[in-house]
Amino acid sequence: MKTQILLVGVLGIFLTSCLTSCDRESQESADLILTGAKVFTSNVQRPWAEAVAIKNGRFIYVGDAAGIARY
Repeated sequence: MKTQILLVGVLGIFLTSCLTSCDRESQESADLILTGAKVFTSNVQRPWAEAVAIKNGRFIYVGDAAGIARY
């Protein structure tokens, strides 16, 4: 449980630092893709996501598993 809380916290920090500056269309591939997860996003309209893509330490995609395929 502590590991999950830590992971959610770290992902939340990365997510909030990236959301306003990510250029999703110019990204070719991600360095890390996490799917099948339950990621808290801190976004009131969409508080949970199931997949994230990370490149160069920044989130380039946060959403559902269907949208992650392009990365």
